[in-house]
Amino acid sequence: MTREAEKIILRGRGVVGGKAEGEALVTRERVSCWGALDAETGTIIERRHELRGKSIKGKIFVFPSGKGSSGWGAIFYENYMKGNAPLAIINQRLDTVVANGVIASKVPTIIELDKDPVRVIETGDWVRVDADQGIVEVRKKKG
Repeated sequence: MTREAEKIILRGRGVVGGKAEGEALVTRERVSCWGALDAETGTIIERRHELRGKSIKGKIFVFPSGKGSSGWGAIFYENYMKGNAPLAIINQRLDTVVANGVIASKVPTIIELDKDPVRVIETGDWVRVDADQGIVEVRKKKG
């Protein structure tokens, strides 16, 4: 298999413009921030979440949508101000709690992709996000 064959292109809609590139952190579970994300470290602390103990800092964070109240945006923004934000966010569906946080923090965000990102992208894949053009390029991790 050539390097080109390992590349997957997804097309969606950019919500917050910008470009980012990095390692993916993926969950199939919805994500809460209020009481579930430690703003001091960027670590998910929600008890029963599959990413408990993992940090979103410096990752391309892929999750289906947010959950919780308007506190999501405030905690996400605090996380951003402390330097613990992801490089970009990829959601299949953007809800208002996530929208408030990503717009305030200007984290590139892309939604409504032509394929479900939590099924196509895996933790450890290398992902390039161009939210200005609505394009996500995925290079699958080796092995």
